Amino acid sequence: MVRRYDASRRKEAADRTRREILEAALRLHWEGVTEFAALAEEAGCSVATVRRHFPTREDLFRDCTRTFSERQAFPDPVALAGIE
Repeated sequence: MVRRYDASRRKEAADRTRREILEAALRLHWEGVTEFAALAEEAGCSVATVRRHFPTREDLFRDCTRTFSERQAFPDPVALAGIE
């Protein structure tokens, strides 16, 4: 019998860490803080972990922008059309 390696828990942990880093980045960006060291401290991980998930600032900012925009509720076009 061959035992297969199941990496699902490792992937879930990595996804959770990535989400925690993004959440910390969103909180800090509202305050104007963009340093990776401050972000790592806020997320409860190391700078190396932040860099592993987001190798460049552009990667981090892109994902923060995407995450922020996905959470925004857009106004109802029908309701907007009814405004005089």
